Amino acid sequence: MKKLAMSVVGMAFAAIATNALAITEELGVIPMDGDFEVVSFGNFVENESEDGTGTTFTDRFNFTIADEITATDISVIRLPLTQRGMEILLFDEFRTTLINGVDTVLFDSDGQSGDLSLAPGDYTIQVSGRAIGVAGGLYQGAIVVSTIPIPAAGLLFFSGMAALGLVRSRRARA
Repeated sequence: MKKLAMSVVGMAFAAIATNALAITEELGVIPMDGDFEVVSFGNFVENESEDGTGTTFTDRFNFTIADEITATDISVIRLPLTQRGMEILLFDEFRTTLINGVDTVLFDSDGQSGDLSLAPGDYTIQVSGRAIGVAGGLYQGAIVVSTIPIPAAGLLFFSGMAALGLVRSRRARA
């Protein structure tokens, strides 16, 4: 958990310092050293428009999955900031797209992907939109991969609880 918190804080500061209209960042290979791994990404998009229409951007984050992973969750959130009625950080258009190595769109949404099963291979997360805040817009994302899918983990938990209940009821009868 500490590793996750440090990663998120580090990415937030790195995102603020980026100040780009379009970036391509290599997130590298996502290793499976344990039951799950978290990789963070994000960007600060500066509003460079002088007429108030906002700045359009497209950012790409490339990553590789080396091992068979049974569950992946990709989330991208916008971090709005309003101060004294003024919208400092804000997006009015925002899309997140996951593309595999052969340019097939696996999902296209406004931020949440839900649970995905990804085979080993190369992937790109594309975040695009328009920053209309006075300073621009800020977003943060995370890729969470695990070897145990969440529904299967829940099933395993409830099966274990049922087995404990069965054992307990047999002991109570004896």
